[in-house]
Amino acid sequence: MKANSKIRFSLDILVNKNTFKLKRTNNFIKLFALLIIPLILSYSARAQVKYYVSNQGNDNNAGTSTAPFATIQRCVDKWNGIQQITCSCEGIFNEEIIIRKSGPSSTNRNKIIAWDKNNNGIHSDETFILDGQNTRNVAIKALASLKPDNVEIGFAKFKNYFPDGGCGAGGNMHFIELPCSGLNGCNDWWIHDCTFEDLGIGCPAKESYIAIKPQNASGLIVEKNIFRNIGGYIMRYVDGFGIKFINNYVEIETAGIKAWGANLDSLRITDNIFMGDGNGAWNDSTGSCIVSVAVNLSNNAQNAIIFNNSFYDCVTSIDIGSSEDFGSRDNRGHLIEGNRIYRTEKTCNAYNSPIVISDVSLPSTITPYHNIEVSDIIIRNNVIHYYGNPISFNQGAAIDITSAHTHAFTSNITIHNNTIRGFRFGVRFEERLSKNGIPLPFQTNNVDIKNNIFSKIRNGFYVLNSNGNWANMAEPANVTSDNNTFSGGNIFSWNGGKTLTTWQATNRDQNSYSCEPQFANTSSLHLLDSDLCARNRGISLLGFDSDIDGEVRGNQGLWDIGADEYYINSNVRQSNLFNYVLSECTLYPNPTNSFFNVQFSQFNNEPTVYRITNMLGAEMLMGKVTSSNFSVDIEHISSGIYNFTIQSSKGIISKRIEKI
Repeated sequence: MKANSKIRFSLDILVNKNTFKLKRTNNFIKLFALLIIPLILSYSARAQVKYYVSNQGNDNNAGTSTAPFATIQRCVDKWNGIQQITCSCEGIFNEEIIIRKSGPSSTNRNKIIAWDKNNNGIHSDETFILDGQNTRNVAIKALASLKPDNVEIGFAKFKNYFPDGGCGAGGNMHFIELPCSGLNGCNDWWIHDCTFEDLGIGCPAKESYIAIKPQNASGLIVEKNIFRNIGGYIMRYVDGFGIKFINNYVEIETAGIKAWGANLDSLRITDNIFMGDGNGAWNDSTGSCIVSVAVNLSNNAQNAIIFNNSFYDCVTSIDIGSSEDFGSRDNRGHLIEGNRIYRTEKTCNAYNSPIVISDVSLPSTITPYHNIEVSDIIIRNNVIHYYGNPISFNQGAAIDITSAHTHAFTSNITIHNNTIRGFRFGVRFEERLSKNGIPLPFQTNNVDIKNNIFSKIRNGFYVLNSNGNWANMAEPANVTSDNNTFSGGNIFSWNGGKTLTTWQATNRDQNSYSCEPQFANTSSLHLLDSDLCARNRGISLLGFDSDIDGEVRGNQGLWDIGADEYYINSNVRQSNLFNYVLSECTLYPNPTNSFFNVQFSQFNNEPTVYRITNMLGAEMLMGKVTSSNFSVDIEHISSGIYNFTIQSSKGIISKRIEKI
């Protein structure tokens, strides 16, 4: 018995040890399953997968670099919403691509991008073209029912898309369409380093012709793209939070950006060049004139920033408005700062203004029938310059304000430290009638105009309508003005013509000056060191402390009047668009029978354009400067002598080029 007991005891110990080991092993497995496996799965989910696409490939291939797919859609259909998948593409494709799946995150977007075939780390030297061949009306489209997020599209050229059904049918036509209205939307798309051109060639422009249509596309970034020959809008139906349009070059044929979505908040439009054709007409040969707008916040937008852009010959550069038909909330809280707006007689509408506030509406037709208003607009540190024929082609104001409602309201429009030169009027207040022709009883309320240069203004610094009188006597209320400089026609058309002296006698202005500022040149409008009109004569203002160049205000203890605070060594605010500076340039060969090269000795970051005009001033060619050494093709131009002009905020260079 004892022996058996010992044996049984020994077996019990052995069994208990093994049981303990087994339990410990099971616990370890459970711990492994709980902690390690999810990490492995997470790593697997984040693993990047790359497929290759070539128009020389085959969709039955594996999608490798040596056996690529033939269509982009074949690659996009591989997206699973878990892994980050890149479609590296080369060649010319005639497709309409439907995107159904999201990328894993905004930092791990699924990509449609140029294939770096030469492995030099540069995508811009590759060929990746989406060519609609005038048979397709959409290039890339998010599936509306699924609303995919986290997509990157880069280094592609989009061209030759045509309206569905033809011009007469007036169907939709978009390069990239995000029909994501409603809940959630299509979030965190990034469209960069692409070229968009030739949209709807030969068709009259329509509102449904749009290069990029981002409906409820929060987090969208449109960056470093080129837009030219667009028979419609650059972007329209813009809606969502935190959308950014930055460092783009835009040639406006008909219309620019129109943003009016119900959820539009914190839009950023910065560091872009907007080149207007002057008339907003798709077919310039017709001689028509359309009031096109480069940036139009037409309804509902809040807290937008329009910053450090250059506008050339846009019929209207910036328009902020309201309408009861599409309004659901106030259009308010916008900052317009550090922009350079240049106009010549090329702008067809002589009465239109570069900056327009058109705040006129009845209560909204959309529940809860809110009283729609435009309010809390800051316009500061901008250069607004007309430098063409001053009499025949410029009858308008630099800034036009129309605010009129059936209810009492407060505009809160701030106009501080701008340099305005060459216009007929400085700031014009427009009266507006209701739809049945009756003057609305409440007009603009609370406008603050301080530290601005009004240089060479011909017919009125501040104007009520165009004749200085108000039909229903409900003239703008609470307009304050101080520490501005005025030169030109010494007129304030405010209930009759007034001089600066009689204007100041109304107690609206105590410390403004009648004098002509001295500028280093008439392009940048930087103040000279010797200027005694605007330098050190401004008043310190709350809410900002730098000028158009990013330099600190209050140099030498006092603020300068105008956009530019004088510094001996000006540290000009940099734009990341082009590596370039205006310096002496060389054109060669000159004369030439086909093309010539342009070479500069220095370069930094500065938005810059070039123009070729004949000796009568007619424009033959226009484009952007992309580097300090580039070529211009003039083979299609007739023989003769031409002016070649380079222009940026730093100045203008003019050269002669001979075509033989």
